[in-house]
Amino acid sequence: WNLKDSLKKYLLILASIVFYAYFNLYSLAHFLAIILVNYISTRELLRQKLAGESGKGQIWFIVCFNLLNLCMFKYFYFFLDSLHTITGIQRFQEIAGSWHIILPLAISFYTFQLTAIQIDTYRGKIVEPIGFSDYFLFILFFPQLIAGPIMRTGDFFHQINNLSVSRNTIERGMLYIMMGLFKKVVISDRIGGIIAGLYQSPTEYDALSLFFGALGFTCQVYCDFSGYTDIARGLANLLGYEIPENFRGPFLSFSFREVWSRWHITLSTWLRDYLYIPLGGSRQGEFRANTNMLATMSLGGLWHGADISFFNWGFYLGLLLWLERFLEKKSWIPVDPQGIARYVRTPITFVLFAFSGVFFRAGIQAGVPGYNSFTITKQYFGGIFSLQCGKTIPRLDELYVFIILTLLLNAIQYPESLSQRLQNFGHKMIPVFSIIMLFLLAIYGDGGGDFIYFQF
Repeated sequence: WNLKDSLKKYLLILASIVFYAYFNLYSLAHFLAIILVNYISTRELLRQKLAGESGKGQIWFIVCFNLLNLCMFKYFYFFLDSLHTITGIQRFQEIAGSWHIILPLAISFYTFQLTAIQIDTYRGKIVEPIGFSDYFLFILFFPQLIAGPIMRTGDFFHQINNLSVSRNTIERGMLYIMMGLFKKVVISDRIGGIIAGLYQSPTEYDALSLFFGALGFTCQVYCDFSGYTDIARGLANLLGYEIPENFRGPFLSFSFREVWSRWHITLSTWLRDYLYIPLGGSRQGEFRANTNMLATMSLGGLWHGADISFFNWGFYLGLLLWLERFLEKKSWIPVDPQGIARYVRTPITFVLFAFSGVFFRAGIQAGVPGYNSFTITKQYFGGIFSLQCGKTIPRLDELYVFIILTLLLNAIQYPESLSQRLQNFGHKMIPVFSIIMLFLLAIYGDGGGDFIYFQF
C-alpha cells in the first residue's frame, strides 16, 4: 500500500496492539496504562525543564514507578522467598502461594526503554515534546517489542516521518530474517536438544561432556538471541525502519571489555549510561570504578531473572572484568591484540565467558519444579573440575559441529566490513539461501521452542 507516513504510523500502532493482545488482554491494558503514565510524565518533566525547574521530584517519581512496576511482577515471589529464607517466617510462603501473578510480556525491555526516555528528558537530551502517537509507536513497535534491542529515542524517532522502503532495504531484511531463522531453528534449537540432559542431572556425565555442554549452551543463547535480533531487524527493514544491532561477533573478542561492546550491545550501553555512570563511573578512583562495575554487572544479571543464579552470573562476569583490569595494569597479560597474544587470549576469553552460562542456565532451570539453581551450579562445575567419570553425552560430535558453526557466524559478523560486503550481494544470495532454508526448515523445523529471552 502506498500510504502516507502518518497512516503507516497508526497502522503499525494498531498491528503492535493486536500483536501484544494475542498474549493476554489484561496485560495489554496494563501495558498501555504504563505507557500513558510515562507519556504524561515525559511531557510534565519537559515542561519543568523548559521552565527552568530542576525536575528532580518528577524524575524520582517516574523512575521509582517504573521500577516498582517491574519488581512487583518480576520479583514478587523472589522477594517473599528471600524473606522466608532469612526469617523463617512461614507466612511469607503462604502469601506467595495465595497470589498468582502473570509476568507481562516484554516487561523488562519496555521498562528500560521507558526509563531511558525519562532520564534523557531530565538530562536535557530531549528538548521538544514527543507526539502521542510517536511515543506509543516507539514503545509498542512489534518487531523488537518482546526481546529488544533496547532502543533509544535517537535510534527511532527521526525515522517515523521519513520512511524509505527500497529494494535494498527489502533484500537486507530478507537476509536478516533467513539468518535469524538459521541461527534459531538449525543451531540453537538443536543444541538445546543435545545438552538438555546435562543440566537435569550433571553428575551422570563425564567432564568432557560437561565442558562442551557449557560451551554449547553459550552458543545456544547466542544463536537464539542474536537470531531473534536478526529477525527483528529484518522485519523492521521490511517496514522501512532501522533498529540497532545487538551482537557483533562477541566470541572472537580479545578481552572481556570487548565482549561487552559486542554482546547484547543495547543492554550493555544502557547499563553503562543509566547505572554505571550515575553510580560514579570511573571518576572516583580505580577501586570505586571497579566496585561500580561489579555492582552494575550484578544488577544487570538480576535484571534477567528472579533467581540468585542470575545475580551470580552478573557477579562472575563483573569479577572477570575486574581481574582483567588488574592483570593488564600489572602488565601480567598482553593488552595489544596482535600476533600470538590474540590467539592465546581470545579462546581463553571465550571459554571463561562460556562458563558463565552455567549460572545462567541454572537460573532458567530453577523455574522448573524440583530443581535448585545452586545445586545445579555446584554439581556442574564440580563435574568439570573434578574430571569425574560418567557417560558421554549422546550426539557429542554433532555438538562440536554446531559450536564450530557458531564460531564461523561470529567470524562473518566480527569485521563489520565483511558483513556489509555480503549484503551487497543480497539479490544473488536471496534465491539460493531461500531454497537452502526451505530444506533446512523441512529437516529441522519441528517447532523448536520459544526464544530464551521471551521469559525476561
